[in-house]
Amino acid sequence: MSTAKRRPPLSDERVLERIRWLFEEGTIDRTFHFDARAEQRNVTQVDIKVLLSGECKVADKQYSSEHKSWTYTIEGFDEHEEPVSVVVCLDLRRSILKLITVF
Repeated sequence: MSTAKRRPPLSDERVLERIRWLFEEGTIDRTFHFDARAEQRNVTQVDIKVLLSGECKVADKQYSSEHKSWTYTIEGFDEHEEPVSVVVCLDLRRSILKLITVF
């Protein structure tokens, strides 16, 4: 049994800072679920870029025991000024922004 403590979630400001850096400088890993939902909802990579680079906020933070990491729901607007939310996970050690789902 592991006695390691779970790290607390990042602050909202830090989450957005890291997401924006990873989006520009890191690797983007899109899950199959993300791609399926993006297609269903007509959300493009441009929409995600507009969301993450514009006025957005961290709406939720959830810890996944299964993946041993935090997920963050980011809310904002797409290129057509329609509301959009994306759930992401940050792998800062490997510089990966994982896009989990979009709604």
